[in-house]
Amino acid sequence: MKKTALSLLLAAAALFSACGTAPDTAPLATPTPDPAAAAEPTPEPQNGEFYALDRGSSTFNSGDAYYEFAQKLGYCLLLKTDYATAAQTVCCEIPGCTHDTEDCPAYFPGRARYCTPFTAEGQLYVLNAPTAYSDTENMTWKDYYAQHVVPNREIANEKFEGMTEQEIEKYYYGIWQQQVTALRLYAVNPAEGNTYLDFPRVGSEAWFCYCDGESIYGVYIFEGQGQDAEYYRVSLADGSMEKIQAEPTEQWTDVYDGAMLTMRYVTDAPLPEDWEQYRAAIQNATVEFDRYDPRTGERRKLAERPYDDSYNNGYCGTHNGKLYFTEWVTNPQDGIEQNRLIQCDPTDGSTVTVWDTTPDNTMSPSYYDWVNFLPPCDHSTERWIWLSGNSGWSQDVFALLDTETFAITPITQKIKNSAEGIGVYRRAQTSDGRWLIVTENDSNGNPSAYALIAPEALAAGSTDWTPVTMWQG
Repeated sequence: MKKTALSLLLAAAALFSACGTAPDTAPLATPTPDPAAAAEPTPEPQNGEFYALDRGSSTFNSGDAYYEFAQKLGYCLLLKTDYATAAQTVCCEIPGCTHDTEDCPAYFPGRARYCTPFTAEGQLYVLNAPTAYSDTENMTWKDYYAQHVVPNREIANEKFEGMTEQEIEKYYYGIWQQQVTALRLYAVNPAEGNTYLDFPRVGSEAWFCYCDGESIYGVYIFEGQGQDAEYYRVSLADGSMEKIQAEPTEQWTDVYDGAMLTMRYVTDAPLPEDWEQYRAAIQNATVEFDRYDPRTGERRKLAERPYDDSYNNGYCGTHNGKLYFTEWVTNPQDGIEQNRLIQCDPTDGSTVTVWDTTPDNTMSPSYYDWVNFLPPCDHSTERWIWLSGNSGWSQDVFALLDTETFAITPITQKIKNSAEGIGVYRRAQTSDGRWLIVTENDSNGNPSAYALIAPEALAAGSTDWTPVTMWQG
C-alpha cells in the first residue's frame, strides 16, 4: 500500500530557532549532561497520563484554565480564561503590547482552526498545523498574491464585502504565512516571547491529537482506502520522531486510564486488500476496544462490540471507567428510529442499556445524537454527563444525564441574545468540578460571555453562576 510522499520526511532533523524579534529565551532541547555525572545510571523517562489535544475546535482545558483563539484579520490571538480569577485575558504580559504584531507572544498568523493550544509539564504550547496544499506550501508571497489576492480584489465576493484592498491583502498575507510555515510547535512565554521547534512538513492527513506530557502522538493515513495507518511519537524536547507499531486496522480513539483507548476489527480470516471486499468483510467483524500504552506496549482488552457502520463504531466516550456507545435502533412499537445508549463496564464485561425507549416526560433521547465528554480534564468523580442534540432541523437541545439514576434533565437556562432560544452549554470542566458555560451571544451569534457553575446547580435550573470577566478585543 502506497504511503504519502510527505510522510517519508519524518527522518528529517528538527532545529530550534527564535520567534520573530523575541528576546533571548531558553532552548526547548534537553541540555547536555554534566560529564561528572556520566557514571550515574540514566533514569527512565517519567511520562504522565495521556490526554487529548482538541484539533477540531482549537481549544484546550488544562483544569485550571481554558485556552482558545480570537480570530482577527490575518492572525489570531491566544486567550486564557483563568478559573481561579474568573477572568479572560490575552496570553501576553509584555507591558504596552498592542497584540497586533508578531512581537506579541499571543499572536499567530493565519487562521485559528489550524492552531492547537495545550500545556505539558507546566509549559504552554501552540501547535501550528495548517492543511498542506501542494500549490501553496512552496509559493512565494508574490505568486500567492497574484493567484489569490488579485482575483478577490477584482471580483465581488460577499466574504470581503466592505473590506478595503489593504484589508484583503492583510487577510491573505496571514494565511500565506501560515501555509508556508513548516509544522511548528511554539513554546509560549507570555512575559518575554516564544521559541519554536519545526517538524518535517506533513500533509493534511497528519493529525497530532494526544500528549503524555513529554511527547505528542499523531497519525499518518495511507493514501488509498485507509484501512491502516502509521502512528508516531514526537518529543517535545527536541522534535525527534519514532514510529509506533500498531495492530492491523487499529485506530487510536480516545484516552483511558492514563493510556490510549484503541479500536480494531477482529475477524476469523485476514482482511482483503481490495477496498470493496474489505468493506464487505468487516460487516461480519467484531470490534475490540483496548487500553494500550504505546510507551510500554502493554495492551488490555476493555470491550468487544458488534460491527456498527458509524463513526468509531458508535463509541462516544468514557466516564468513571465505563465506556459508552450509541446505536440507532428501530422501536418495534411505533417503528421510529431511536438512538440507544449502552454503558459497558470493562471490569466484568457487563453492559447496561441506559435508554432504549422514549420516556413519557421531557424530550426523546433520540434527539441526543451526541454524548459529550471533555478531555483532558474530565474529572470522572462527578456524576453528570453532558448531552446535546437537536429537536428539529435548527433547534439545539442540551441536557444532563445522571450516571447514578440514568435520569435525563433538560437544560432550562437560556443563552442571552440567542435568536434560537437555545440553552446555555458547557465548554469545559475545572479541576474542582465546576463547569465553564456559555451564557450570552453577540450580535453575530458567537459566544460573548462565560460563567462558572457546579453541574448540580445547573441541573437544578440555577442561574446563580459566577460570570467570567471577558477580554474586550
